[in-house]
Amino acid sequence: MFALNRSWLMMLALTFCLVETAEADLFALFSDDGGATFSDSYVVTTGDSISIDVFLGQDGINTELTDSGLFSLGLAASTPSTTSASITNATLSPVFEFETTNQFDADSFDWESAAFSNPVPMGTEVFLGSFEVTTVANGTTTFSFADIAPGGGMIDGNWLTPDLDILDETIFGAGGTGTYELMVEAVSQVPEPSVGALFAFFCIGLVRKRNRCI
Repeated sequence: MFALNRSWLMMLALTFCLVETAEADLFALFSDDGGATFSDSYVVTTGDSISIDVFLGQDGINTELTDSGLFSLGLAASTPSTTSASITNATLSPVFEFETTNQFDADSFDWESAAFSNPVPMGTEVFLGSFEVTTVANGTTTFSFADIAPGGGMIDGNWLTPDLDILDETIFGAGGTGTYELMVEAVSQVPEPSVGALFAFFCIGLVRKRNRCI
């Protein structure tokens, strides 16, 4: 009898843990191929540019984006004052038709808007917009993404579902003060494969010649 009760207790504990885990967050996602793959770091040849798409995603347990969609957003991006790359463009998704802020400079951009289309954007990942990064020197630049007006009240509810459910804390954690980071590393251009191959053959020739001499 005790063994049976113990088994039931273990099952209840496991169920409770699963229920707690189901309180999954929404989160920012970054892609350089239109959402086919996602990453939080990219490597670019110094002097080149890269276009990054920004999405709001869910982990499969949370289906809020699929079931309700995203009505409005307020996202701010910033970079350190000393950086090897700069923001050269930032474009909000045209689905978000009503814009109160859509600004960018070399160090930051702000997106704040709402979707008045019917239906509003829905899906496993909702596309928010794109920004372009141009690298100017070797090094790593870290971009930080945060809520424009952190908070839990309606006055600060920049991230909303069509039912006006507030998503700020779901995305950015308690108080809506969390951030997401994206790293772009600029590196010198590597030798072309043909040049590398010639160099390898040259080295092999030297080794063989030295072995014959020995």
